[in-house]
This record gives sequence, C-alpha cells and structure tokens, in this order.
Amino acid sequence: MFMNPIGPTEIINVICRLKGNKSPGYDDVSTKAVKAVVQFISNPLSEVFNISLSVGEFANKLKLVKVIPVYKTDDKLCVNNYRPISVLSLFSNISERLVYDHLFSLLDNNKILTDERYGF
Repeated sequence: MFMNPIGPTEIINVICRLKGNKSPGYDDVSTKAVKAVVQFISNPLSEVFNISLSVGEFANKLKLVKVIPVYKTDDKLCVNNYRPISVLSLFSNISERLVYDHLFSLLDNNKILTDERYGF
C-alpha cells in the first residue's frame, strides 16, 4: 500500500485538534507544551513519521505506556476492583491519528468502504 508523505501542515492540524485535557504519557509531555511549539516541531516530526512509515518500523520508545489503575466498584482495597488504563505518549497519538487519516482517505477515495457496512 502506498501512502502519501505526511506534511508539516497535517501535523499542525492534528496537534491543533488535540484536546488539552489528555493525560501525558510516560514521557510527561503535555498537549499544552506541544501546542505551544507546534510551528517549530512540525517539520522534524514530519521527517520522523515519514521515515518510520517508509521503513515499516515504529520507535520502541513510542510503544511505552503509563498504566493508571482506575477504580470500578466495591472494595477499594481489592486489586481486582481496578481496571488498567494505558496512556500512550502524545507523539504516539499524533502518529496514530495521521495514519488513520491517510488510511481512511485511501479507503474512502477508492470506494472501498460503503454506507451499508455494519460493525456486527
């Protein structure tokens, strides 16, 4: 499958659409900080993401997650009453959104997805 290169403008658009209340990942990089420097990091991020896609590898550091236990019900002292929430790095989320946008566009433009599709 061929994917058009990711441009800095796309990265800026994705970052600007991010919600500011997202919890930072293991690297503690916040959405607010990335939005503040988006004009300076969009070109290098574009190069990094394009290299990653062209060689078919995703950086191991971007695969790391911060796991947060979230209480469900009953006894708060029982470990089984918590569920794990995995929080990815903000840069992982940006990369995921870019690939999703490109893939969805490819499927939509080539009429591979139909309006009659169902999830079940």
